[in-house]
Amino acid sequence: MTAPEAFLQPSAARPLPPRMGDDWAEVLAPGERLLWQGRPDGGFHIRFRHLGVSAVGLIVVALALALGWQGAAGLRAGAPLGGPVAATAAGALAFGLALALGPHIADMIRRRHMAYALTDRRALIETRLAGRALVAYPITTQSPLWLAATRPPSAYFAILRRRVRPLERMRRTVRAVTPVHVGFELVPEAARLHAMMRDIQEAQA
Repeated sequence: MTAPEAFLQPSAARPLPPRMGDDWAEVLAPGERLLWQGRPDGGFHIRFRHLGVSAVGLIVVALALALGWQGAAGLRAGAPLGGPVAATAAGALAFGLALALGPHIADMIRRRHMAYALTDRRALIETRLAGRALVAYPITTQSPLWLAATRPPSAYFAILRRRVRPLERMRRTVRAVTPVHVGFELVPEAARLHAMMRDIQEAQA
């Protein structure tokens, strides 16, 4: 299902003090019930959000291979610039591979250090990478809920604006206008979580 881009929630995220241990009861409010807890899939996945950078990386890789072929031919022919050209090609190849695969690897590492929870009031996302951070997203009747057909699927519940520099906003760059989709990403129970969040909304109506 396509994300409902009309619903942008600039203040939906609510930072909380991180848990000291692994018990979600530490951060629950009085009377709040824990409905589900889990983690995203920690495997390597090609994410759509990073395909633009990956495409640039693949172009750099192709150019580096072509340059490397020329450098190798120069080395065989004894050309004085064959060595520098081959070295430049090797550096460009490494840079291109970093662009093509780096964002997906970074995303995999991030997911391996995340934990999710859903209560009868809000969604909780905890990150344990370079310290702990816990953010709550209240589930209200205004929360945009949708399923994404990723593998495993994802259940989203918030759309936030990126924090950008004023100069970027003036230039109307892609980064300045692209919203951030927040949800339980790559979890097998996504459909059930989506239904549970719908039930929370209906109970508030």
